[in-house]
Amino acid sequence: MSMSISDPEAERRAAHKRAARERARHSQEVRLASVVGAHGALFTSLRRGALQAQDRLEEEELIPMFSASRNSVRGALKLLAAEGLVTRAPRRGTQVVARPLDVPLDIGAGWGPGPEPTDDSRRIVVTDQRWVASTPVSRWCLRTDEPQVFQSAVTEIHRGRPVMLYTRFTLTEGADRPLIVGNDDGDFATLFQRTYASPLSRVECWLDAKAADKHAAARLEVPVGTPLIVKSRVLTDAHGRRREYSISHYLAAQVTMSSQALDEMGGREPVTELASDASVVGDPDPLPARDDLLRRSATDLHTELRTAIRTGMLDRGGRLDEERLARAFGASPTTVRAALARLQREGVVARDRDGVVLAAPISSFSLHSGRPYAAADQPHFRSERLTSSLVQVPPFLRGMLESPSGRLHRDEHVSRRDGRPLMIFIRYSDGGMAQPRPLTSEAGEDDFAGLFRAAYGKLPGRIDSWVHAIRADEQIARRLDVAPGTVLLLLERLTHDVDGVARELSHSYILAGVVSLGIRQDVRPEASRR
Repeated sequence: MSMSISDPEAERRAAHKRAARERARHSQEVRLASVVGAHGALFTSLRRGALQAQDRLEEEELIPMFSASRNSVRGALKLLAAEGLVTRAPRRGTQVVARPLDVPLDIGAGWGPGPEPTDDSRRIVVTDQRWVASTPVSRWCLRTDEPQVFQSAVTEIHRGRPVMLYTRFTLTEGADRPLIVGNDDGDFATLFQRTYASPLSRVECWLDAKAADKHAAARLEVPVGTPLIVKSRVLTDAHGRRREYSISHYLAAQVTMSSQALDEMGGREPVTELASDASVVGDPDPLPARDDLLRRSATDLHTELRTAIRTGMLDRGGRLDEERLARAFGASPTTVRAALARLQREGVVARDRDGVVLAAPISSFSLHSGRPYAAADQPHFRSERLTSSLVQVPPFLRGMLESPSGRLHRDEHVSRRDGRPLMIFIRYSDGGMAQPRPLTSEAGEDDFAGLFRAAYGKLPGRIDSWVHAIRADEQIARRLDVAPGTVLLLLERLTHDVDGVARELSHSYILAGVVSLGIRQDVRPEASRR
């Protein structure tokens, strides 16, 4: 004879089951399901030091820490493993093995605060020092008509491992400037002023990301295809003279590029060019007769061609003649072909029966503006919200982004340019509002300052930015309609209001092939000495 359960007890158990199902359903709703969202949260934790080298990462602990699903956490850990930031092994779990080093963009020194190290932990290997033919880009960056510039190329070694390729172009005054600060040189600001008889006044940078080609991979001792962050930089003295133009290729897993600046009420235009006098590459002088003046690095030439495209020196839809480019950029036809092949893989140029054509623009996004693209480009961009949910403030954001309600809005968007997916955007903002701040107005206008003030009652203030690079996994590649392994720029931004209160944290995963990130920053005297 079976024992029956009283009606009150049955009802209690049924209610308990319904409540459990509701909690599970609610938990599933607010858990982040995308790999990029979980990866961004993990990366922020690594960057801030919340996760340290040798820490073991357990999925069961990471899921509530980031309010993320198991699959998204697992996918994010795979991305970090591919970067070399964590190791994963059966029955041994996941362990943090590295933390990216912060490299400030708005100072002259290349690696960050403090004096340049003079011990064996960091050294440089000079690979090339000589006069080379100037190019349309180097002449433009240095504002010179000189037919030659002095090139210094080095590989930087940190703790026994190559971490950066650096090429610097100067005129006569800078040819003898040391490539690294020594014991007798003082700090970078002192060395700069001693060399040029004027203080460092302005730093202008553009950031790109690319996969290492055979040449760069061999010098950095990494596999072909390893993500690199590329920093193109111009240094200007207090008299307004541009003194140095350089191209640096960093191992992306080793560094995060950072910048801090005030948003000018959302109205700052992106850094699209150094000057208004950029011109189309015209018919250059004949190829220099001396072979020792030729540029040999397809890696650097690729970066210069991207600059020429981004600034309008080369017109979209125009034909790119290899011989003409070889003469203009002082490179061999073989080097030009290698650089164009990379641009083709990025989708910037295309080949047809008649040759090479410039197929897509390279957008310039500003790190210092709430609206990253220029106002004139606004009609080309559209964003679509994919998900939106309320979550408890995740532990990784505590002390960084708070909310009086104890909850945050987390919304995810995809942005398109001319209908093509360009960026995945994940944002955390105050959960006390009925809805998260819209990215555009109902009229489709992108008045960032007005939208920000309407949401928070204050104008935007400082924007802190950190830039990294990764390769897209299958989920990310599918959402951006690109091949797995495509290199992406990861832009993390913390936006404050004018009173210094942090209001929004975002992670943007951007197609690196068709976007550059730029800054133009006046140097504070104390900053240049860091």
